[in-house]
Amino acid sequence: MDLKALAGKPILKRYVLWFAIALAVFTVVGFLVLPPVVKSVLVKQLSEKLHRPVAIRSIRINPFLLSVRVEGFSMKDRGGAGPFVSFEELSLDLEASSIVRGGPVLREILLRSPSVTVIRNEDSTYNFSDILDEFASKPTDKKGTPLRYSLNNIRIAGGSIDFDDRPKHTRHAVRDLSLSIPFLSNLPSAVDVYVRPAFEAKVNGTLVALQGRTKPYSASRDTLVDLNIRDFDIPYYLEYVPVKLKFRVPSGSLDAKTVLTFSQPEGKSPAVSLAGDVTVKKLAVADGKGDPVLRLPSLAVGIGALEPLSRRVKLDNVVISSPEVFLVREKTGVLNVVSLLPDETPPAKADKGAEPAFAVEVDAFRLTGAKASFSDLAAPAPFQAAATLDLSARYKSGPGEDGDAAIVTGLEAKLSSLSLRRRGEKEDAINIPEIGMKGAIIDLVKKTATVEEASTVKGALRVTREKDGTLDLAKLAPVPEGTSKLAAPPPREPAGKPAAPGWLVRVKKASLQQYSIRAVDKTPPDPVHVRISPLEIAAEDISTEKDSKGKASLKATVNKAGKVAVGGTVAVNPVAADMNVDVRTIDLVPFQPYVAERINISLTSGNVSARGRVTLAERNHAFRTTYSGALFVTKLATVDKATSEDFLKWDSLHMDGIRMGTNPLSVAIRQVALTDFYSRVIVTPEGTLNLQGIVKKEQHASAGETAGKAPDNTAGAKPREAAGPPAPVSIETVSFQGGRINFTDHFIKPNYAANLLEVGGRVSGLSSEETRMAEVDLRGRLENYAPLEITGKINPLRNDLFVDLKIDFKDMDMSPLTPYSGRYAGYTIEKGKLTLSLKYLIVKRKLEASNNVFLDQFTFGDAVESPHATKLPVRLAVALLKNRKGEINLDLPVSGSLDDPQFSVWGVVVKIIVNLLVKAATSPFALLGAIFGGGEELSYLEFNYGMEVPDGPGTAKLDTLVKALHERPSLKLEIAGYVDHEKDREALRQSMFDRKVKSQKLKDLVKKGGAPPSLDNVVVDAKEYPEYLKRAYKAEKFPKPRNIIGMAKDLPVPEMEKLMVAHLQVTDDDLRLLAQGRARSVKDYLLASKQVEPERIFLLEPKTLAPEKKEKQKDSRVVFVLK
Repeated sequence: MDLKALAGKPILKRYVLWFAIALAVFTVVGFLVLPPVVKSVLVKQLSEKLHRPVAIRSIRINPFLLSVRVEGFSMKDRGGAGPFVSFEELSLDLEASSIVRGGPVLREILLRSPSVTVIRNEDSTYNFSDILDEFASKPTDKKGTPLRYSLNNIRIAGGSIDFDDRPKHTRHAVRDLSLSIPFLSNLPSAVDVYVRPAFEAKVNGTLVALQGRTKPYSASRDTLVDLNIRDFDIPYYLEYVPVKLKFRVPSGSLDAKTVLTFSQPEGKSPAVSLAGDVTVKKLAVADGKGDPVLRLPSLAVGIGALEPLSRRVKLDNVVISSPEVFLVREKTGVLNVVSLLPDETPPAKADKGAEPAFAVEVDAFRLTGAKASFSDLAAPAPFQAAATLDLSARYKSGPGEDGDAAIVTGLEAKLSSLSLRRRGEKEDAINIPEIGMKGAIIDLVKKTATVEEASTVKGALRVTREKDGTLDLAKLAPVPEGTSKLAAPPPREPAGKPAAPGWLVRVKKASLQQYSIRAVDKTPPDPVHVRISPLEIAAEDISTEKDSKGKASLKATVNKAGKVAVGGTVAVNPVAADMNVDVRTIDLVPFQPYVAERINISLTSGNVSARGRVTLAERNHAFRTTYSGALFVTKLATVDKATSEDFLKWDSLHMDGIRMGTNPLSVAIRQVALTDFYSRVIVTPEGTLNLQGIVKKEQHASAGETAGKAPDNTAGAKPREAAGPPAPVSIETVSFQGGRINFTDHFIKPNYAANLLEVGGRVSGLSSEETRMAEVDLRGRLENYAPLEITGKINPLRNDLFVDLKIDFKDMDMSPLTPYSGRYAGYTIEKGKLTLSLKYLIVKRKLEASNNVFLDQFTFGDAVESPHATKLPVRLAVALLKNRKGEINLDLPVSGSLDDPQFSVWGVVVKIIVNLLVKAATSPFALLGAIFGGGEELSYLEFNYGMEVPDGPGTAKLDTLVKALHERPSLKLEIAGYVDHEKDREALRQSMFDRKVKSQKLKDLVKKGGAPPSLDNVVVDAKEYPEYLKRAYKAEKFPKPRNIIGMAKDLPVPEMEKLMVAHLQVTDDDLRLLAQGRARSVKDYLLASKQVEPERIFLLEPKTLAPEKKEKQKDSRVVFVLK
């Protein structure tokens, strides 16, 4: 098909037509429409954004050449007061390749006749400061990919700068400024670069010119510009920085000998590189008040290559020599260096497409002779600190195969002469001559750090714990309210987002040698002083890697004599340790103030030692600790502060086979052995027990309490609430050997003292298990002859106390107890021995106790005048209780609940004894009757009326009395006879009448020769009675009834009886003789038994014949009184 035929086709005609129309529209829009629109938008937007009037004479756009030309641009100062920025022409030639390059590619940029007017105001701000402030306050938008560009053949021609320095009343003018830059690019391009780097200007009339040179035969067409600066006055030119600075630079100069290189390698992006040496000398930085912050004698930087377009920096070396840093924490808690930083701006949101970081490589970094001082004005006690630092390292960062990398290698550091001293003190709180680190590698991206070796020697620390419990060193770093720069909490991760991985740190070898620590704890009333010197710590392969284990050891001397050695494995993640512990002879005396405010004893000597294994493990956010081994407390001696007497001493307390743990709590001990111990129990002159005052109380007992009022610990506790299962506790054996307990009573006069010697024994099988009972076998001797035995079973560790104990105390000589008997009983003790047999059973807090008291040959001696002595008949009580063998045997049962606050074992015993004495005083026969039977009825003997001889029941009672008197040979009996005036008188009349009748028969019996031995034995039967009555009637001399002839009448029997009885007279003497006869007959009966000695029986002559009226007792009785 030929072209003519093709051109004739309608479809082609339509394509050509549309192309022509589009081309026409493109031409019209590009040449005619777009320029005024762009001009209008630029003028409006720039005026609004910069707050200054902007004018543009014209904008020309050539859409075919892709060029833009802006002519006649001008911007007035704010408010239109004067010119600010203007230029005659700005030409931009865009390459069509920009479409495919992903960024603008400009073939040429030309700026003609630019003019800038800069005014420095009296307040050191500039006429453009408001623009900087506004843009600085806005967050930088870092979203999206970084801008790619290629700017080539950049030229500025005929430029001028006018600088009005009003604070210094000077003007500076730059004229005929021309600048040529071959390119600025971060992407490869094929644009022909024909501009060489050059700079030329007249500064205040002086020509300044820099001209680049091109390397011959260079494939990269390198063009070089020498940039040399000498003695650049940093403080002078820093004044013109448009940003308001919060610090001052009193001095400092800069030298630079550098080469700026522009390269155009084939097929690669053009490059700009700066290389050379830069030195900062005698730099000084001060804060706004003029106080020094930094002094830097020398900073030398060897730049291998600084390539800003490719974002790469290579430094051959960085050397900082003898810098001095002056750090001050103000009263607000903010460091002075923080206050020198510019104000914070809203943080920009990071984006994955953000521009990559610079690749930085430092071949050698060296810091020598660095000194730092620190003053803290925020701490309650301001302090100052100082140190010297030497450091060397290599650094490399930038993109790598596995992503960005930032690694510090070959890091070596030495911190010297570190000291910290509070104001007003003459001695350092911290003084460390040297802290060193070698062979460290730090990966800042992977967050790993490895240290070959870290060490420190001869450090000295002074630590004080204040009265409020805080450490003085901790107070050096308070966090005042309102501070945010240093105390802001770390940002929380959003919910559900995994936490960022932490740092992985490994220290292959670390050591701390020849350290000393002086610690003072002021929380007790008397400060505790502890000195640890020397202290040595060594560690190997310590790492924060999960489940990684290393080794660590510690050796220390505590207070000159104590030795501590710890060594084993440790872990950081999770926290764990498995250490062998060897502690020897730590003196306990310096630690006495910890308990001094709670107890009234002084520790005069004592050492603690331990050998074992300690483990620590973190499980479920809690720490589980265990200890297995032995513990020793030796040479312990204490003194009672109140009496200055020895209180408690022992030679050795040895706990072996210890297995203890926490979370959950458990305690198991194979053996506890206490040897050669001594304890002293003292009753003070005020009557209080020294044990009562050992533990200090808020309210002390009154001085008038006596020893008998010592608190009883076996009862009286409030009911306890139900508790959970106890922690498992077991002690296989507790043994005692060589014990001695001294008891001294200074309250009693004369004083009393006793010694319990050879105290020993064991308790086996102590356990908190409910079903396990410990066997108890303890023994001792009072003054070497009275044995004490305590045997049985106990379980004091379970929830409810279990006790089944038997206590036997035999043959205790009682005569030494005379001071007590004299004071409280009113008599000395002549002789006697005491034996106690006590049994205690406690089950479910219910007590059943039997207290058997056996006294042998107990005898009171002389009476003692004592206002405190009881008025009760103690002698009588003893006589009542002591049998014929001289023995007194008492059983005193006690029962009750330990939850009853009113219940006390010894309180009940004392009450029983008091009741016994009261009973001896008021009802001795009841006490005697309780022993032998008969009860209170033994105190009297009733007689038939008119009779002076006891009947059958009476003799039975007398038999009981004989038995009691025989068994109680110390008792004496007083007998008093009594009569019933009416009934006994009547009974005597009747008795006299009967005897008169019987006497008549006795006469007949005498005549017959068969008379009985006594009138009482004569029996008159009924048949005989009237005859003998008649004879007796005739024998009476009283007037008788007579008949008419004067002869006595014969009367009936009743009449005779009546007349005879009526004329019989019973006098009070007769009654008295009856009472005496009754008493005498009782005495005769008792003596006739041959079991009661005559000297123990006394007849009393009562003051009245009638006894004291008593219910259910006849007045015709004999009354007994025991003495």
